Amino acid sequence: TNFFTTPGFLSSQLHSSLTQCEWWIVAPVGRKILIQMYIITYYTPGCILDYVLVNGNGKKTYPSSSSYIFCGTGFKSVITSSNMALIAYSGSPGLSNGIVFMYTVL
Repeated sequence: TNFFTTPGFLSSQLHSSLTQCEWWIVAPVGRKILIQMYIITYYTPGCILDYVLVNGNGKKTYPSSSSYIFCGTGFKSVITSSNMALIAYSGSPGLSNGIVFMYTVL
């Protein structure tokens, strides 16, 4: 199990500038990945401003058919359908605090 955060998340500070992060996780072939995260982002319908995108097929274009989008505040979890996961975060200044997540290879 590994933990990751966006810059400043642990200090509970809102972003002072646009913050964008991306993580790529690759597990051994034949395994899946459990991603568990706590999100503190500004909520908008459709998550158009601040969001976390997760693709469980390892597709860099984050197609809607195999991706999840989250915003607002709360706990979320995803189990990938392959051995790869891509996670993208975008947070606006003064609106969002970020995410902390952990992943476990299943």
